[in-house]
Amino acid sequence: MLKKFGPCVTALIVMLVFLQTPTAHAISHAMDLINQDADGQMDFEFFSENARMSASENVPERIRLEGLHGAQPMLRMMWDLEDPSQDVTFPIQYQKTMNAPVSVLPDTGQYMAHVQIDFMTEVEPFYEGMVYLTHLPILEGQLQLMIPIYGESQRQNYQMMTQVKENQPDQGGLDIYDLDEKMVAWQETMGQSYYRIYPPNKIDLDHGGLNFNDLMGYMTYNSEAINPLAAENYQLHAVYSTAGQNTDGRFEPITYLMGTYDGTPQVWVSQQTDTSQPINFQLTQNPDLRDLFGQWYYQDGTSQY
Repeated sequence: MLKKFGPCVTALIVMLVFLQTPTAHAISHAMDLINQDADGQMDFEFFSENARMSASENVPERIRLEGLHGAQPMLRMMWDLEDPSQDVTFPIQYQKTMNAPVSVLPDTGQYMAHVQIDFMTEVEPFYEGMVYLTHLPILEGQLQLMIPIYGESQRQNYQMMTQVKENQPDQGGLDIYDLDEKMVAWQETMGQSYYRIYPPNKIDLDHGGLNFNDLMGYMTYNSEAINPLAAENYQLHAVYSTAGQNTDGRFEPITYLMGTYDGTPQVWVSQQTDTSQPINFQLTQNPDLRDLFGQWYYQDGTSQY
C-alpha cells in the first residue's frame, strides 16, 4: 500500500492545488534536478491514498523514471509494489516545455509543465496521454509528475505525484537498484520471489510474525545476540526476504541479511520461524548469492568474498 505521510498531507495538497509556477527559472531548475540526479532514476508516488482522485483509481501506485542519463530513458509503471511482474515499462524521451498549462485535480487548477515526457513506441490506448514534470518551490529539491487519468476516455485532467525522497542509509556510492537487478536475475534461477525489505523498509517484513524492527532486536548470529543495525564494525546494506507482508505464503520464509564486517561482505540467512527463541542467522552456503553481493559491493566484477 501507499505510504501515509502524516498530518501535513492535507495542507500540502491544498498548497499544491493553488500554486502556479510558470517562470523560465522554474523550467531551468526542473532540468537541473534531472541532470544533477546521481543515478539517473527518480520515483514518484501519491502523497496518500486520498490523493488518488480518479474515480476508478486506475493509476499506478508508483512511477519510476530510469536511465535518465543513458542512451534510452525508460518510464516504469508499478501497479503493485509487492509484485514486480506487473510492472510495465516504456522507452521515453524528455524535453523542455514552455507555456504548457495542465489541469490538475482535485479542482482542475492550472500548473505549468516544465518537462514533457513522450512515449517512444506505440502503446496501448489505455496508456496514451502526455506525461509532464513540474517543479514547485514549496517542495525544494523535488520534482512532481503529472499523469493523465489512465483508463478514462477523455484525459483532460491530470493527477500529481511527488518525487520520493527515500530516507536511506549511506551506501557509500553503491547503487541499491543495481543490487535489485542482480537479485531479480538470481531469484529467477531459484524459482523464488524475494522482496527488498531494507532499505527503505517500505514493504515490511513478516518473518514468523516478526516485522523488520522486531527481527533486528530479536535475532542471533551463530547463536550470539546481535542487532546488525547497531553492531560495531558492521554495516547492513540490504535485507531481502520471501516473507513480505501480504505475500500469499507459497514460499517458505527465507530472509537474507547483506552487510559488511570491517569492510568484508557477508550474507546471512535464516529460515527459522519458531519465535519461542531468537531467530538465528548463519552465513549462507549459496556461493552464487555470496558472489552476487560481493561483486555489487566491490563494483569491480569480482566478489573477493
